[in-house]
Amino acid sequence: MVRSCLVMAAFLLGSSAVGHAADPALSVGATEAIAVPNGAHLGMYPYVAVSLGVPVEGVALIPGLGVEYSPDASRWGFVATFTLDVPLSSKISGDLLIGAAHDQSGGDWDHAVLLVGGGIGISIVTENVVVSPSVSIYGALDGSGWSLSPGLNFAHVF
Repeated sequence: MVRSCLVMAAFLLGSSAVGHAADPALSVGATEAIAVPNGAHLGMYPYVAVSLGVPVEGVALIPGLGVEYSPDASRWGFVATFTLDVPLSSKISGDLLIGAAHDQSGGDWDHAVLLVGGGIGISIVTENVVVSPSVSIYGALDGSGWSLSPGLNFAHVF
């Protein structure tokens, strides 16, 4: 089930809002799931997610929730994320990411793989859009494998 170890750097990107009061955001993006250590392609996972950036003592705490689907792997899942967004300048921040996801084929809930992981990223703030490239690593809780997941997120901050 290394194939299932994929996802969710994806939404880990959540969205990053620097210096605002509780900012809701809608995100779209994609992550590539790459098997570790053999480098096999596990799937490309486009996703959509919502998040809420909450400023706390100079940083933003950003919980998020999303859903992803891989057309090439025919798998999908829900993703819960948490981002610690640390401003580096007025337009750029560094992100520490953690997430949990489930990944399954169709409606096969009994054989869903549960994944946890974390990573790093940066966020570039424009008017109302935050662009966030990142890279994360995920492991399956059932021990079936690991995946490296580079991703790119676009968040519209409201």
